[in-house]
Formats: sequence, structure tokens, C-alpha cells
Amino acid sequence: MRSLILIGVFLGLLTSVDNLQAQDQDTTTTDSLFNDTILLMSGQQLVVDVIGYGKPLINYRVEKRNKIDIRQIDSYRVFCIRFGDGSEFIAYKHDPESDNYRTVEETRSFVYGQQDALNHFKRSFYALYGFAAGFYNGYDVGGVSGSILVVPFTPLPAIPVLLLGSIPKKAVRNPKYLNDPEYRDGFKRVIRGKRFLTTLKAATVGTLVGLATHNITN
Repeated sequence: MRSLILIGVFLGLLTSVDNLQAQDQDTTTTDSLFNDTILLMSGQQLVVDVIGYGKPLINYRVEKRNKIDIRQIDSYRVFCIRFGDGSEFIAYKHDPESDNYRTVEETRSFVYGQQDALNHFKRSFYALYGFAAGFYNGYDVGGVSGSILVVPFTPLPAIPVLLLGSIPKKAVRNPKYLNDPEYRDGFKRVIRGKRFLTTLKAATVGTLVGLATHNITN
């Protein structure tokens, strides 16, 4: 019974997190004041009102919970700013001798790949897979050692699901990017990271529930 309750709590938390993330991603304001977009190097974007930009900081206003805050962000974290009037400011500076070895257009493709991956990724399948693999592992080894030391090894059964095949066409903003190596690198980087972390966390929780179930039922 306790294991079923724990499983229910896990699934409930998973659903809540997905809903909160969706709400956060979809949160925009109808106020025409907030019509600038800051596109980060990570692929994430902020819908704000930019009030100052350049090095080393970009200043902007953002509305959260009906309150306007003034915030700053390091310009090196930003690829570009798209203003409400359609103009664009490229914050990224190409430097072959640094980590900014990609050209501006190569970086644009890389960032677009990350952004599309963030929009496409659904954690539910990997969380459930990791949880199931961890639960089986925890229940199985519970009869052998019953030790919490098995937790670090729980993701091993879920490793095959981390392998990334072809990029889904429906996730790509423009078919031309399917053959763009920089775009593909950006997309795969995000997907692999998201899959691994989601599976790892869920597998760890699954192992704990599996161990608890074994101890209760035996």
C-alpha cells in the first residue's frame, strides 16, 4: 500500500511539474510595453521590455505576478535581442580564439536547434521509463543487499533510451535546418541532457520505492 501511495505521489508531482513548466513557458503579457524578446545562448527566450543593452549587462523590465521588476543579465549569455519594431541586436561576438569560435550565423543555427529541442522535449515518457527501471532494479536487489548503495547504479537499465536517433521533422522550425550540422548539434545537446537528467532522477526515486516495496512485502 505504501509503495502505491509513493508511486501516486511521484506521478502527481510529475504532472504538476509539467503543467507548471507549460504555464511558465506560455506566460506572456498583453501589454504592448513588453514586446521585446531576448534569445539566450541556451535557446531559452525572455519576453520583456529592454531598457538598456550593450556590454557587460542588458537591462530589462519583466512582468511577474502583476508586478514589474527591473532585472539584468550578462550580455555574454545572450545571442540576440529582437525588438518589437522588428529590428535585431546581435549580442554574440564571434572570436575564433575563444569559446565563441562559431560565426554569427552558425551560432544562430545552434541556438535555434537548442530552442526547438526545448520546445519539443516531453519529460513524461523518460520519467516513467526511468522510474520503472529503477523500481525493478530496487525491488530486485532489495532481496540481495537491501542497501541504499545501489541507488547510483539505477540509471544503467535506462541507458538505451538516452540514445538519440533522427531529429523529428515536426520539431524543426524549417526543413532546411535538418541538414545543418550546427542546428543538429544544438538540438542533440539539449535532448541528451534533458533525457539523462530526467531518467536519472526518476530512476533514483524508483529505486527507493522498489527497495521500500521489497521491505514491506517480504
